[in-house]
Amino acid sequence: MQSVPQAETPLPLKQMFALAVVLLNESLCSTMLLPYVGLLVSHIQNKPPEEAGYVSGLLVGVFMFGQVVSSTWWGCFSDKYGRRPPLLIGLFSSGCIMLGFGFSGTVWLCILFRFVHGLFNGNVLVAKTVLADILDRTNEAKGFTLVSLTYGIGTLIGPSVGGLLYDPANNTAMHWAGFSKDGLFAKFPGLLPALVVVVYTIFGMFVCIVYVTESNPKAQPLPRWVRFLIPCLSHTRSEMIPLSNSPAEEVNEIGKTRCININKSKGETVKTTETVVVSEEMLSHDLNERVMYEVSLSNRENRNDMPFEEEMEELQVGMTDEDEEENEEHKRANRNGWEQLNEGQSQGEAETFGYKEAFTFPTTRDVLIIYMLLSVADMGFGEIFPLWAIAGPLVGGLGLKSDEVGLFLLSHSVPCVLANLCFHLACRAITDKMQLWRVSLVGMAIAVGFIPFASYFPHGISQFTVVLLCMFSRQWFAAWAYSLITLLTARSAPKGCVGTMYGINQSCGAVMRCVGPIIVTPLFAWSISGNHMPPFNHMFVFILTFIIFLLAALLSYKIVIVEDIGTQTVVQEVEEVVHGVEEVPQGFVGELNSRHSHDQ
Repeated sequence: MQSVPQAETPLPLKQMFALAVVLLNESLCSTMLLPYVGLLVSHIQNKPPEEAGYVSGLLVGVFMFGQVVSSTWWGCFSDKYGRRPPLLIGLFSSGCIMLGFGFSGTVWLCILFRFVHGLFNGNVLVAKTVLADILDRTNEAKGFTLVSLTYGIGTLIGPSVGGLLYDPANNTAMHWAGFSKDGLFAKFPGLLPALVVVVYTIFGMFVCIVYVTESNPKAQPLPRWVRFLIPCLSHTRSEMIPLSNSPAEEVNEIGKTRCININKSKGETVKTTETVVVSEEMLSHDLNERVMYEVSLSNRENRNDMPFEEEMEELQVGMTDEDEEENEEHKRANRNGWEQLNEGQSQGEAETFGYKEAFTFPTTRDVLIIYMLLSVADMGFGEIFPLWAIAGPLVGGLGLKSDEVGLFLLSHSVPCVLANLCFHLACRAITDKMQLWRVSLVGMAIAVGFIPFASYFPHGISQFTVVLLCMFSRQWFAAWAYSLITLLTARSAPKGCVGTMYGINQSCGAVMRCVGPIIVTPLFAWSISGNHMPPFNHMFVFILTFIIFLLAALLSYKIVIVEDIGTQTVVQEVEEVVHGVEEVPQGFVGELNSRHSHDQ
């Protein structure tokens, strides 16, 4: 049986540029404070910087706690009212809140602004949902790297801008600007970085208003008074290319693009439409991008209408003989749960997909669990590494200075960017996404497990090289892991609940990032106090994160992604349609999005 290779859908670059601006805003806001948060608390409380550690951690933690509280709500909001409104609201509130944070004169006011900032920060999960809407199987490997790529760039820009612009009146790097030592910026040393964020959010809002179109086909209009007061929140949806509904063969020419419709019965009760989209290579790039993007969006609508039990066949549990019984139980649980969910939706009930349903369906539950394990292990390592690096050699540390630690942390952005640029190549080399997930998690585990042994190397270039290689490897595989979990979350979500699923996903991850530092920092302090034998010395927490990464890799064996949905098609079925119309020229690129019948 011969098959036609599926052409890669061009990325919707304008949409993705706008989403990159949105994602970079969140990365800037979360990392810009890191270089100066301790100094800011010290300035406000008029205490030495070494006594500001507890409150500094609180300023970081309350931001994540705000995300825990509101993430699911933002996801539901985007599923009901569309993706554009929460993106614009998030950018606007981010600028206003950062401005208030810059003018804060008490620690508790800073904490309040950080919590509210996290509360209104639904941009990341909504941007991920938009990516899930506008990408398909042919370009998702490239598209989903946008999330971790922008984070890597943000971790490079954010701390640099924050450290450079903090306290410009007394900062030697800003003497050229001539800030007064008795002026506004001396009284509020964190105001200038906050103003930079305000300017950036204004730019981000403009980009979103111009380039972001509504990608949720089932979005309801906002209340009339909201649309009257804030017209920019109204939906802007691209006009879809009309496709023929005729069961007969028909060719619609739009420029040089031709759409051929095929109607095919599935069993005796279900009828689906398979669409062949053929676009000429000589078509202008802008029109080709628009056509292919809008057809991709149309196919995404069709995907959202797919029954949940079919959707779960793309992500299902173990196909081995030993796990057959468990597989059937998972299928029944998914089917029964989805029938209840469909029944509730058909009766007009309120939102019925939430935490309970997410942890009831085996697929969504497994995806959430492996993401929570990834989050807690990654956050634990991120908290422990600076403490271990500045600890003295006598307790197993590296004895580094703060600027040397900053160099290591700054180096994170380099492998993050490179790994994301190579991610689509890795997806081609390892087509099984779950296998690539396991490779990524095992790579992170090996790097984290080996890095504490660097303290046994002689202090100098050899120790520096070992630490740098381990950090490079960990960040490389982490970039792949976060891109993959973004993809898995979209595929596991029920129809019409992608935004809600991303909200639940982000809330669960934020909980782990809140809990992780509370657990690992006391454990590390205990491990370097006294003469503990290995592995209970300075290596203890690193070994724990090593085990958690491996556990996340092992649990992923319960999840299998079927990659051939929509990528293989029978040539004879296409020839039945195009035969007698005219031969398809060689200069055309074809894309076939179809639903395969599993009936024999």
